[in-house]
Amino acid sequence: MSTPPASAFGSRPVLSAARAADAVLAGGRAQVGQLWALSDTEVASTLGHLERVRAAAEAQQVAVVTEARSRGLGNEQGWSGVDWSTQAAPTMSTGHASTLQVVADACRDPRLDDRATAVESGAISLAKAAQLARFHRCAAPVADPVQLADDTATLIAAAPTLTERQLALAIRHASALLRPEKDAEHLAERQRAARALYKGPGPGGMSTYRVVLDPEGAAILDAALDPLARPRPAQGDPDLRTPAARRADALLAIVGRGVSAPGKAPKTAKAQLVVTMSLEQLTGAVRGAGLTLGQELLTAGTVRRLACEADLIPAVLGTNSELLDVGRRKRLVPPAIRLAAWLRDRGCTWPGCTVPAQWCDAHHGTPWWQGGHTSL
Repeated sequence: MSTPPASAFGSRPVLSAARAADAVLAGGRAQVGQLWALSDTEVASTLGHLERVRAAAEAQQVAVVTEARSRGLGNEQGWSGVDWSTQAAPTMSTGHASTLQVVADACRDPRLDDRATAVESGAISLAKAAQLARFHRCAAPVADPVQLADDTATLIAAAPTLTERQLALAIRHASALLRPEKDAEHLAERQRAARALYKGPGPGGMSTYRVVLDPEGAAILDAALDPLARPRPAQGDPDLRTPAARRADALLAIVGRGVSAPGKAPKTAKAQLVVTMSLEQLTGAVRGAGLTLGQELLTAGTVRRLACEADLIPAVLGTNSELLDVGRRKRLVPPAIRLAAWLRDRGCTWPGCTVPAQWCDAHHGTPWWQGGHTSL
């Protein structure tokens, strides 16, 4: 289907196009029962077209809300921007209206220049734009304006190729670097002091525990729980425990080991806390932060303190300078290569699988029996 030229919608193209799209899609809703006639390829194509329509509609919504904000619509009635949006579009959720307001305000912020209009043009999604807008709004009062502008431009440029989760991680990393190092370390100390474990009554005579941890504590707990909380099929049958039940069992296993053999808790490669950080950042030559496999950000000072009691394993070499390419001398994947694969892939590489790296098995790209090598 070709796109009608803007001239086809007269002097009010946005309004006319919105009316036309509304009418066409409303007519489509009446024909939903005929989807059975589509081929598998056409079903997928239809979903793709509708997704592009949704993204285009959100981009236009941002432009409309930005215009409404510039006119002060709703001010006479004492409405907030969210109130005005939900009054104008009664089926719009409050959360969506709030996201539109955040992005619209960013588009009107002169400090962002014209780069925020990437949202209006549809270059990045509304959800990603909201992440960027909130980052800029929170950082602007305390960050160096030049560095903030550079970081924002970098994030906007990278946003189209990142998932929302990847963008959130990049924003967290940028926020950590924008904060003065002494302030970051002071915040880390306060977070460590705020660690807490609460116990309360649970359903059916059970007990409920609630744990509040700082990034360092969360990384340590995740590193200990993840290897023991992976699904464990029994005799070919799937593990029917919920993720929450597996984590509870893993925690009890860890406590049981520690109580039964104090000071002799088993140490395996899967119980290690893996932190990625450059040598320059670790030594303080440049600003930086450490990143765990669980996507927790640790300050440079925290990583240095942990490193005093830890084995340092370079990402290129393993313990005792083990080579990461052992060719055909070994069939099973050694810990050095497994660790490097964790750092490289951050999770399962099977398309669509979101299992954490620590739960994954390592396999040869070319099977061993076909002459494959045990290499990264």
